[in-house]
Amino acid sequence: MRWGPKTKELPEETEVYTLRSWFLGNRYASSAAYSASHHAPSRVLCVFSGKPSPARAAVPFDTPPPEPAPFFSHERSSLSALPFSTTSINYPLLRAWCEQCDSHHSECASARKAKHGSDKQRVGPAVRCIDCHTREIPSPGGECVLGARKKTSIRGARQLPDVIPKVIENAMIVVPNLGERYLWVDQYCIDQNDADDKHAQIGNMAAIFEGAYATIVAFSATDSASGLPGVRNLARKPYPSVAHPKHPLSLVKSSVWMTRGWTFQEAVLSRRLLIFTDYQVEFICSNAVWHECTPPGTGDGPSAPLDDIFLYNSPVNLLKAITPMERSAGKIPVRIGILASYIGEYSGRHLTYQSDVLNAITGLLSRISVLTYLGIPILDQFDLVKGLPHTLILEMALWQFLGGLAWYPAHEGKILLQRRYAFPSWSWLGWEGRITFPKLQIYHEENLDPSAWWPKPRVRASVWIAHQAPHTKGKTLVPLEHLLKELPLGNELTSILPHLTNYLWVEGPVIKMALTKGFVSLRVSSGFVPKSFHPPIRLRVNDTRVSFRNCSPDRPNQGTVYQRIMTEQWDCLWLIAAEYSWSFDAYFLILDQLPRDENTEAEDCYYAVGSVMLDIRCEDGDLPWDDPSLRRRIKLC
Repeated sequence: MRWGPKTKELPEETEVYTLRSWFLGNRYASSAAYSASHHAPSRVLCVFSGKPSPARAAVPFDTPPPEPAPFFSHERSSLSALPFSTTSINYPLLRAWCEQCDSHHSECASARKAKHGSDKQRVGPAVRCIDCHTREIPSPGGECVLGARKKTSIRGARQLPDVIPKVIENAMIVVPNLGERYLWVDQYCIDQNDADDKHAQIGNMAAIFEGAYATIVAFSATDSASGLPGVRNLARKPYPSVAHPKHPLSLVKSSVWMTRGWTFQEAVLSRRLLIFTDYQVEFICSNAVWHECTPPGTGDGPSAPLDDIFLYNSPVNLLKAITPMERSAGKIPVRIGILASYIGEYSGRHLTYQSDVLNAITGLLSRISVLTYLGIPILDQFDLVKGLPHTLILEMALWQFLGGLAWYPAHEGKILLQRRYAFPSWSWLGWEGRITFPKLQIYHEENLDPSAWWPKPRVRASVWIAHQAPHTKGKTLVPLEHLLKELPLGNELTSILPHLTNYLWVEGPVIKMALTKGFVSLRVSSGFVPKSFHPPIRLRVNDTRVSFRNCSPDRPNQGTVYQRIMTEQWDCLWLIAAEYSWSFDAYFLILDQLPRDENTEAEDCYYAVGSVMLDIRCEDGDLPWDDPSLRRRIKLC
């Protein structure tokens, strides 16, 4: 990059420039494939106008510099580069990356064992792979080792069509050049006309991605006819200069692959990715980011580890959205806050068929340590082995689930969510659009210094779930905490709580809330705010959030929905509270009763159409709405 003043300060400096390598730190690094933000340190070669000076050597930048080079950034002790072709790929280098990963990354050891045929893993249903040598699609008999070089036993085989999408044809050229033979592509390796086979393979996606030797990513492709840059002389673009009109973040947003729902779990569950961009091939695994223009092993560590700082309201850095998770023999350890951020990223992606919203993330949800119910996080199963009292764990699970029901649109007032009627209104699966979960920090007296000041969780509601009664053909309503007691939870067992219906029964205090349009705070634009309550309460309005999932406060032309919000009183179900010494944060669901007709069940049923967070003042330790007459059991659909 070139850096210098916009105007010529000194005549004698107009033809004098200094060339030096400069470490940008971890603030300004970015990429053609993602915006690395503060997670990826980078070193660049910079041209400064003027003669070198001690001051410039110490602090070359007072403001953000021009955009860096368009490739995955990482820290290097020195600059180095390899000869680079715009028309052909350096396949020996790509193989060296995989071998380096095999040899030095213990988290990728399982992939190495599968490749060499040892420690075979059963991946459930038969997995078909394209034989890149014969263009056949054999069906393996028995165990299938993804990434294996040796041919497995074949029950039957069918031939690929003579004409197939260009991107698949190109991938079949890449595979043999990596020293491999078999390629898995959902279009041909899942029987699209067999509903049972599709269901079985969708449930097997986690094993398919984890068992593969590597995953090829057509990052720059706009459709299946685009091909892979660098394959079969498909020209790649030269690196843009600092004057290039496209900012790296624009290149991210232009990637169709980054916007597709199905590719999210493909990225995070794969062992390693070979990312074909318009400029070069990138390698990324849970331990390294490498580039075709640099030698292997010159830059490990794609980003800072996901730790306790990664909270609910922290967006997933785009590098994290395409970084494979570290492998685990059992469930993959994932903090609930991290999963909430992953869900937020995934929910904003595009699906051709909205009915696939659960299928496209089932592989991820089935492999992680967090127990979920229709996409709502319940419990990190690793908490079961931390020595906490079982009653406390069940309380944490109920608190977590109820708080998860209070999710809200990520782009409030800008993008409205659209209803998916195949899924319930209380789950984010039932709405199309990017969502976020409330920031919930759980602190318990059992784990803290009694003199410390922390918010204390208070569960205000109870939950019942329809469950298959043992030894019967019918179903019964089971309290969530009782159901958790009966489940065989643990490291190797279930992560997705099975469900029989889309209904959920929640009992808690219900208040009447009238709303109007106003200012959330002096720094936040206008939105819906509470106007009155029954029973009345004392409220700190500045820390209030009212979110409707399908209506914006800035769109009064929405007609009936907007007019209802402004004129009616709404039933609001109190879920949980985070109690402080003088106030508490209360989380509610906004309910809308489903009109009855000949197709509606006799029992009242409600939609969850929004959520509310109130910062409530309380005196003398009294909590409002403890009147038993306010408690109602609500059937949510």
